[in-house]
Amino acid sequence: MKNLIPSIMIALISLSCASNKSTGNCEVKKVSSIVVENDNLYYMKVIFNNCDTKELRETLIKKEMKDRFPLTKDRIIHVEEYLGKMYNEYRYKINIE
Repeated sequence: MKNLIPSIMIALISLSCASNKSTGNCEVKKVSSIVVENDNLYYMKVIFNNCDTKELRETLIKKEMKDRFPLTKDRIIHVEEYLGKMYNEYRYKINIE
């Protein structure tokens, strides 16, 4: 019984590490299109590689906006996500305040 507890703890730690590695691969594979309606409204179509959560995708979209449009760095960015037609493809409506 004493040996069982450390074995269970090691198994739980290794499982948590494995799940962290899978989210670490989340990245933008390709930005298919960007439409600029005006200074405050953008539309973007993006294909991701291994992004399981909406929060990770939105974080990457905000980073992409700041990298491509430096004037948005100090402004508040609101992201609305919609499914695209292909696997791992998403469309975004991005409002800048």
